[in-house]
Amino acid sequence: MSYPTIWKFPLDLTDRQVVILPKGATPIAVDYQGERLAMWAIVDREAPQESIEVLIFGTGHPMKIQREMRRLGTIQKDGFVWHVFV
Repeated sequence: MSYPTIWKFPLDLTDRQVVILPKGATPIAVDYQGERLAMWAIVDREAPQESIEVLIFGTGHPMKIQREMRRLGTIQKDGFVWHVFV
């Protein structure tokens, strides 16, 4: 029997990116750890890999989206505020 665990995935501070993680993973948080942006997710470490798209929008920036999204969190860096969605 495999129990879920929480893994950390590094992110870049960019509008769109693809992250590879175990299929069915549930992203639960996003924040800076030191100087590095990261996302944490509950994963089944035995599941096959899949990719998800992570979107990051600055406050006041247009949100040009064409799919349903879930807000993961808000982060601040160098006086700017960013909102992260999966």
